[in-house]
Amino acid sequence: MGVRYMKTMKQIMVGYSPGEKYLAKIIYGETVSLDKLSERVAASSSYNEGDVYNMFSLVMKQVVWSALDGCPVDLAKFGRFYPRIKAKAVNTYEEVTADTIESFDIRFFPSPELKSQLKNAKFEFHEVEIKSHAPKPTPTPPTP
Repeated sequence: MGVRYMKTMKQIMVGYSPGEKYLAKIIYGETVSLDKLSERVAASSSYNEGDVYNMFSLVMKQVVWSALDGCPVDLAKFGRFYPRIKAKAVNTYEEVTADTIESFDIRFFPSPELKSQLKNAKFEFHEVEIKSHAPKPTPTPPTP
């Protein structure tokens, strides 16, 4: 099985040839929960499901703690997690304070090895009727 996609129309406003364009859009499958992921890893390893779940939870805590210290986390063949901020631009150096920071989050960059594995993705087209683009039914006028 491959990555499922559908065809969709989008209004492109900028670029060489703006206008109505068609493009592929991913059809997401069911979200894999931490419980399900732990179950899958346990089934293909010598660890039990609870140990795998706890390990994922501990790694997540360490990633968060490192981010809160402003430190990236490098998970080798998997990728890197980087803390990042979004800040409001101000006119002078003196105006830059912690109050100008609007948000803080973590960004993930896959490793070159992970990226190369993703290049092998296979894609499957699925015809989908999009409700928001479907024509609205015309009501029949009442008969007198």
